[in-house]
Amino acid sequence: MQSSAFLQLSDIWKSFKIKKQVIEVLKGVSLDVNKGEFVVILGPSGEGKTTLLRIISGLEVQDKGEVYIDGERVDNIPPKDRNVAMVFQNYAIYPFMSVFDNIAFPLKLKKLPKQEIAKKVREVAELLQIEKLLDRKPYQLSGGQKQRVAIARALVKGAQLLLMDEPLANLDAQIRMIAREELKELQRKLGFTVVYVTHDQTEALALADRVALLRKGVLQAYDKPMKLFKRPNNIWVASFLGNPPMNLLKVKVDEGAVLLDEYKIEIPSEISEKLKGRSEVIMGIRPEDIDIGGKIKGSVELTEPLGLFSVIHVKIREDEIRVVTNSSSSYVKGDTIQLAISGNKALFFDESTGELIT
Repeated sequence: MQSSAFLQLSDIWKSFKIKKQVIEVLKGVSLDVNKGEFVVILGPSGEGKTTLLRIISGLEVQDKGEVYIDGERVDNIPPKDRNVAMVFQNYAIYPFMSVFDNIAFPLKLKKLPKQEIAKKVREVAELLQIEKLLDRKPYQLSGGQKQRVAIARALVKGAQLLLMDEPLANLDAQIRMIAREELKELQRKLGFTVVYVTHDQTEALALADRVALLRKGVLQAYDKPMKLFKRPNNIWVASFLGNPPMNLLKVKVDEGAVLLDEYKIEIPSEISEKLKGRSEVIMGIRPEDIDIGGKIKGSVELTEPLGLFSVIHVKIREDEIRVVTNSSSSYVKGDTIQLAISGNKALFFDESTGELIT
């Protein structure tokens, strides 16, 4: 069924046969991407993210489901006619060609006149501020410049949809951060639509207008990054997003409170009402939302100094809790520590389904 979205994926299924065994890679994925939107598909490696990109581009054919681009169903349209461009991890830039020839390559395939090719290449190069690099070879470019060349080649062929598969993965941390900022700024300025695959949540949170979380071929969540971070819709999303991840603790439901072992954590009346009739739930609390100096006693297992802050691993009976504190923390293994958890900052999940209750 069509929607007003620029890109629509409707109930996409895909499996591969490997050594007589059928492996389901995508299981009913539906996704809408608006024109000019930057959507990041995030998840662990091997969960079907790249396969989804290849289906959008036409390099793979889905077993079931429909793909619409700009209102047109494209399932039977070959990749070259889909007005889509893929930017790969290595940018797929030809090392023996100049920047000019790399950008011009799709136009030469169309056998356009030389003057028209030169005009289009220079226009897009100026737009991306790489006009002074046109005579260089790829080995003379930085990672960020290579990224711009790959994007220029996509734009020069008139692609309105860019599919990017881990394009920054081969860059070191500092260059990667700069390239990420450049990419987001370019996308804002030029308004092209991006579907971007990564397993790096920092990248996803920094770049995305919306994040699609994929796990074992199933779409777990699709929303604005900070909404997913603050109110994850299930336990897996809660445990995956965040570094360090959310603490997930089994607690007993009491009148107006929950019990973590013998420790009573007061909760607001509206939360208490939603937990009524349940004996146990999973409480989620971010490490940065736990305070030092409360009544909950624990033993320090490990302290990780991470520059601006430290992560303290605390054992409370059978549970291990991560706590974020300032970088000057002097706790060492074996120290007794007392913590405070506010019921106002906690989320609660159904123990059997893993879904968010409140």
